[in-house]
Amino acid sequence: VRDPGWLILDTPEEHETSTDNPDETNHDPHFEPIVSLPEQDVRTLEEDEEELFRMRAKLYRFASENDPPEWKERGTGDVKLLRHKEKGTIRLLMRRDRTLKICANHHSKERK
Repeated sequence: VRDPGWLILDTPEEHETSTDNPDETNHDPHFEPIVSLPEQDVRTLEEDEEELFRMRAKLYRFASENDPPEWKERGTGDVKLLRHKEKGTIRLLMRRDRTLKICANHHSKERK
Protein backbone atom coordinates (compact mmCIF):
# COMPACT_ATOMS: atom_id res chain seq x y z
CA VAL A 1 0.00 0.00 0.00
CA ARG A 2 1.37 3.34 -1.00
CA ASP A 3 1.44 6.17 1.61
CA PRO A 4 -0.38 9.24 0.19
CA GLY A 5 1.74 11.62 2.28
CA TRP A 6 -1.23 13.63 3.58
CA LEU A 7 -2.83 10.88 5.64
CA ILE A 8 -2.32 11.41 9.37
CA LEU A 9 -3.05 8.57 11.71
CA ASP A 10 -3.87 9.43 15.31
CA THR A 11 -2.72 7.18 18.08
CA PRO A 12 -4.61 6.91 21.39
CA GLU A 13 -1.51 7.96 23.34
CA GLU A 14 -1.61 11.44 21.77
CA HIS A 15 -5.15 12.13 23.02
CA GLU A 16 -4.69 11.08 26.64
CA THR A 17 -4.97 13.86 29.19
CA SER A 18 -3.10 13.99 32.44
CA THR A 19 -5.21 13.61 35.56
CA ASP A 20 -2.34 14.25 37.94
CA ASN A 21 -3.76 17.58 39.17
CA PRO A 22 -7.35 17.22 40.54
CA ASP A 23 -7.81 21.04 40.66
CA GLU A 24 -7.84 21.22 36.85
CA THR A 25 -10.80 18.84 36.56
CA ASN A 26 -12.99 20.59 39.20
CA HIS A 27 -12.77 24.16 37.90
CA ASP A 28 -15.69 26.43 38.87
CA PRO A 29 -15.64 29.76 36.94
CA HIS A 30 -18.20 31.47 39.26
CA PHE A 31 -16.99 34.64 41.02
CA GLU A 32 -18.82 36.74 43.60
CA PRO A 33 -19.06 40.49 42.84
CA ILE A 34 -16.76 42.77 44.83
CA VAL A 35 -19.39 45.49 45.17
CA SER A 36 -23.14 44.92 44.96
CA LEU A 37 -24.93 47.69 43.09
CA PRO A 38 -28.64 48.43 43.46
CA GLU A 39 -30.80 48.03 40.38
CA GLN A 40 -31.88 51.36 38.90
CA ASP A 41 -34.65 52.45 36.56
CA VAL A 42 -33.15 54.02 33.44
CA ARG A 43 -35.34 56.51 31.57
CA THR A 44 -34.73 56.93 27.85
CA LEU A 45 -37.32 59.74 27.50
CA GLU A 46 -39.02 57.60 24.86
CA GLU A 47 -41.73 56.68 27.39
CA ASP A 48 -43.65 59.90 26.67
CA GLU A 49 -43.53 59.41 22.90
CA GLU A 50 -45.34 57.20 20.42
CA GLU A 51 -43.44 55.49 17.62
CA LEU A 52 -44.60 56.49 14.14
CA PHE A 53 -41.92 54.74 12.08
CA ARG A 54 -39.00 52.33 12.63
CA MET A 55 -36.39 51.02 10.20
CA ARG A 56 -32.90 49.47 10.35
CA ALA A 57 -30.26 51.78 8.93
CA LYS A 58 -26.61 52.77 8.79
CA LEU A 59 -25.68 56.36 9.53
CA TYR A 60 -22.71 58.00 7.81
CA ARG A 61 -21.02 61.38 8.24
CA PHE A 62 -18.94 63.23 5.67
CA ALA A 63 -15.39 63.80 6.98
CA SER A 64 -14.27 66.84 4.97
CA GLU A 65 -11.21 67.29 7.19
CA ASN A 66 -9.60 64.15 5.70
CA ASP A 67 -7.51 64.30 2.55
CA PRO A 68 -9.27 63.17 0.38
CA PRO A 69 -12.67 63.77 2.04
CA GLU A 70 -14.59 60.56 2.74
CA TRP A 71 -17.74 59.10 4.27
CA LYS A 72 -17.31 57.52 7.74
CA GLU A 73 -19.77 55.20 9.44
CA ARG A 74 -21.38 56.74 12.52
CA GLY A 75 -23.48 53.76 13.63
CA THR A 76 -25.86 50.94 12.75
CA GLY A 77 -29.24 50.46 14.41
CA ASP A 78 -32.93 51.34 14.40
CA VAL A 79 -33.92 54.81 13.24
CA LYS A 80 -37.29 55.95 14.63
CA LEU A 81 -39.72 58.80 14.17
CA LEU A 82 -41.27 59.61 17.56
CA ARG A 83 -44.17 61.97 18.37
CA HIS A 84 -44.43 63.46 21.86
CA LYS A 85 -47.86 62.63 23.33
CA GLU A 86 -48.43 66.03 24.97
CA LYS A 87 -46.47 68.54 22.87
CA GLY A 88 -47.05 66.90 19.48
CA THR A 89 -43.45 67.50 18.38
CA ILE A 90 -41.74 64.93 16.19
CA ARG A 91 -38.11 63.85 16.40
CA LEU A 92 -35.84 61.44 14.57
CA LEU A 93 -33.88 59.17 16.94
CA MET A 94 -31.23 56.57 16.14
CA ARG A 95 -29.39 54.38 18.66
CA ARG A 96 -26.43 52.08 18.01
CA ASP A 97 -27.21 48.35 18.22
CA ARG A 98 -24.95 47.03 20.97
CA THR A 99 -24.28 50.07 23.13
CA LEU A 100 -27.69 51.77 22.65
CA LYS A 101 -25.89 55.13 22.51
CA ILE A 102 -27.65 57.88 20.59
CA CYS A 103 -25.98 58.61 17.25
CA ALA A 104 -28.74 60.83 15.78
CA ASN A 105 -31.32 62.97 17.59
CA HIS A 106 -33.06 65.65 15.50
CA HIS A 107 -36.22 67.58 16.34
CA SER A 108 -38.42 68.78 13.50
CA LYS A 109 -39.66 72.34 13.25
CA GLU A 110 -43.36 72.97 13.04
CA ARG A 111 -44.62 74.63 9.86
CA LYS A 112 -46.91 77.62 10.33
